[in-house]
Amino acid sequence: MRLKWSPVKVMETADELDRCIKALSGPLEKAKAVAVSGKEEPNLPDYVKWQFNLVIGEIDRVSSVFPYKIERLRAVVPKDALAEEQQILAIAATRPELLPK
Repeated sequence: MRLKWSPVKVMETADELDRCIKALSGPLEKAKAVAVSGKEEPNLPDYVKWQFNLVIGEIDRVSSVFPYKIERLRAVVPKDALAEEQQILAIAATRPELLPK
């Protein structure tokens, strides 16, 4: 059964998401370093240190969950439908007259 959506477009979107997330890794690591440094402030009360720890934990969580979520997105795309669409696109690029009208 043909899909009413494009597996290739979904995979391209997943690739773009992956690039965006990878671009965030540097700034997230910097933010984490700033938070770690902030909680080292002398005489800081524990309730403030706790808030820094929450920020650090959230940065760690986000950094680890995004790659997993993107892989899950890729995993739900039917591989046979993806291969079929890629084949059609390859034919269209080289021999458009062979495509059904």
